[in-house]
Order: sequence, then C-alpha cells, then structure tokens
Amino acid sequence: MKIYAEIYPYSKKDSLLDEIESISQFDGIDIPDNPLGYPTMSPEVIAYIIKNYYDNKDIIINQRLKDINELKLRSLIKTAKFLGVSMAFTLGDDPKYGISVNDVDSLKAFEIAHKRHLRAGLILSLRKPESLIRERLKTRADFFLGTNFDGLTFYNDERIIPYIIIETEKNRNIIRSMRQHSFNLNEVYDLFYTLDYSAVLLSCPGDFESLSFIINRL
Repeated sequence: MKIYAEIYPYSKKDSLLDEIESISQFDGIDIPDNPLGYPTMSPEVIAYIIKNYYDNKDIIINQRLKDINELKLRSLIKTAKFLGVSMAFTLGDDPKYGISVNDVDSLKAFEIAHKRHLRAGLILSLRKPESLIRERLKTRADFFLGTNFDGLTFYNDERIIPYIIIETEKNRNIIRSMRQHSFNLNEVYDLFYTLDYSAVLLSCPGDFESLSFIINRL
C-alpha cells in the first residue's frame, strides 16, 4: 500500500523545512492550497522544494478553485506539468480575505487538465448518497481523494485514495472545525489491518510529528 502524507504549507522557512525533512519514509505527499481559506505559501513552490529533496516522491497539489479564474487555472496546470506533479481539484472553503470567484468547477478543471495530459483527480465525498458517488466514479479522473472516510464505506475502485484525518490532543480544535470524520491514533493503527486500497492519504493538521510517529509504527 502506498502511503501519502499531507504537508501543511507553512510560510516560515524553518517550519516548512523541518516537515520536508520528516517525510522521507512516505511514498507521496499531498499539499493543500490555502487550507480552510487562509493565505499560505504557494503549494507549487513547496512542490519544487520537495522535488529538490526527493525527486522520486509522488506529489499531489490539492488545488482549490473558489478564488481563481480559468486563466489562472491553466497557468497552474502548466506549472504542475513542468514540476512533474499531479493535481486534485476541490472548490474549497470560502476565502478569509477577498471574494469568491467561482469561475471554474472541479469537473471543468479536471477536463482542462486531462486535455493537457496532466495526471489529475477529484474529491469524492463518501458522505454523499450512493447514487452521487457512483456518478462521480464514472468520470475519467486518474484518482479520487475519498473525504469523510469512516473506515466502513467501501467502493471497489482502485482509483480511490481514502483521505484519513487524524485527531490528536494537539490539533483537536482544528479537526473539530473541519466537520469531517476523523480517527484517533489507536484507531488509525487498527484501521490499517482492514484497509483494502492501493493507497491512503494521512492528514494530521497542526501535528505532523504524529504522522512521523505513525509511519514508524506501521
């Protein structure tokens, strides 16, 4: 099983480099764009830095669309191709500064990326009704980040990457503001014995040390 880690796009150089140096044991990295609508460092810049450390790592940029127009999207897709990374498209939370643009939805963004021969994916909320989930799975996406993963819902599609959110004492307030299903550390270990997917994404916002602790115990 391939294990991805989500890295927070820190603006402080030392904090960012500390995280990058801690990801060597993970097979791939997911970098969110302006998580929760707050301004952060550009994920493309972070991807470039990671590539200089680990050229063989799979990198997914989790690109939000709410604040960009089609021109900006096309520029970001060209940048992703240049870097040799993948993109997953999500509408994203409302921006904390400025206004929403809402020019391009995730399906249109995927089609643009697909025509540019970029490996691209979509968000798949496993909390949606089954009919909507199966309709989403009919798209030609290269992969799906399965949000609201509860460890019980299973779809036999090798493109799904369960998005496993981990709650710890350190990040409890952050996790509860996200209103998504989460697991504590012990539950994560138990979960790995039952997972039947080719890849998973581990996210522990505000507590990357716990991700390093988990990968060393698996």
